[in-house]
Amino acid sequence: MLTFFQNIFPNILPQEFMGSCDVLEHDVNPSTTVRKVCWTGIDGLYFDHALAQKLTSIFDKGGSPEILRKDCDGVLVFEHNGINYIFLTELKSGFGTERAYKAKRQLVGTFLKLNMVLGLANFYDRKNYVIKFIICGHPPKQDFLQKLHMMTNLPLEDPRTPERRFSRGLFFPPKNEKIHHLSCDTSDLLCLSNFGIGINSLGNVCDFYFVEVPEGDSSITINVNDFL
Repeated sequence: MLTFFQNIFPNILPQEFMGSCDVLEHDVNPSTTVRKVCWTGIDGLYFDHALAQKLTSIFDKGGSPEILRKDCDGVLVFEHNGINYIFLTELKSGFGTERAYKAKRQLVGTFLKLNMVLGLANFYDRKNYVIKFIICGHPPKQDFLQKLHMMTNLPLEDPRTPERRFSRGLFFPPKNEKIHHLSCDTSDLLCLSNFGIGINSLGNVCDFYFVEVPEGDSSITINVNDFL
């Protein structure tokens, strides 16, 4: 893969890493409280935010749907026990249904663009890669979870229903765990509906995770083996 990018995109090269890799928040401002995720336990290639950002420019100029103008903070590509993985990571400070849903769109949008580029490579077959979407942020407050739990019958006509359902899926039923997992059918990704986008490239099922960064901490270290 590195050779492919050297030939096709020499100005957007992935970084090789061994043992660990840092994903950094690219949009740092005074309110940014989650700034770094350190992945450990694997060797591979890392694409920082520049990849998705540069690929986004054509969609910005073309007035494309929002999903194709979204970028995540970093992408890890690696092999483990004969299986190829692509981990996409997004860091979020604060919490809310809108922020979680925005993170989902950033992750999915980045993968669509990466998959489009890798489709040019003679070695790439989407079916041979396992995709994981990971959101890292401070845990939601208890009063927010209580309100979210009460949202059992969400009207389809409410424009915020998709984001609330996504957050409910991540956090309910509660399991008292620091890593929350939501597996959903690709057909349920309403953020891709009505655009004519070929969602088969995502596979039949999408795996989303929310990793809790302890309050007061600006970074977290996690091991890829917890997600394999």
